[in-house]
Amino acid sequence: MKNLLFLFVLLMAIPSYGREWNSLRSYQKETNKPNLSPSDWLASDRRQNTLTWQKANHYNLLNNKPEEYTTIKQRRDFYLWLHDELESKGHEVVWPYMAYFISHKLRLVKNIPYRWFISKDIKRYTDMGSEEVFISAFTSLHKLYKSEDILEENEAYNWDKAMLHNEQFIWVERVYEVMDDKSVKQIGRMASGHLLYSFAVPNPIRFQGDISNPQERYTFALNTLRTYCKKQLH
Repeated sequence: MKNLLFLFVLLMAIPSYGREWNSLRSYQKETNKPNLSPSDWLASDRRQNTLTWQKANHYNLLNNKPEEYTTIKQRRDFYLWLHDELESKGHEVVWPYMAYFISHKLRLVKNIPYRWFISKDIKRYTDMGSEEVFISAFTSLHKLYKSEDILEENEAYNWDKAMLHNEQFIWVERVYEVMDDKSVKQIGRMASGHLLYSFAVPNPIRFQGDISNPQERYTFALNTLRTYCKKQLH
């Protein structure tokens, strides 16, 4: 709970400068600066994967600025950029792509028709989980991005394994600790592809078990979801 409270205080203390802007004009009006700062990008830059977006990601990652990314979609596209960058260097880690894949699914909670059936609490917990994982993982991503050691095969697997362990036993667990029972049950139904959610969750990665149990989530992520995502890359 203390960690989540610290996270909220940190996010509230972040100034409005930086992050994503709808247009250059809106940026100039608010900041009184003619050009985007290195940490900034336009929404169109992100959607089109422009050099401005790529440079902003590079700058923010090297300078440990995860707070620049304020929505699930922004974090999703950052994860994809990072995966492509790491892959181009020869890394065989899968976690960044897994994070992209999950973020791509999470953004559905605010899209039609799912948003009609999902409670405000679930949407709030989804945002919390996305922030918690992104901010907590950023230091590890920063180190890997800067590293001259290329992770392949077993080393890549062990890196993914460590990330998934932290993700499920520490980062995501912080959100489950404050979640009400009703929301936990609904998330369990979503993860298992129950009814409407069957369209969003493919058969091979439908979770079976106790979604509130970190060991079960970790085992599923390592043995099922990682394998599925790895196949998507080849």
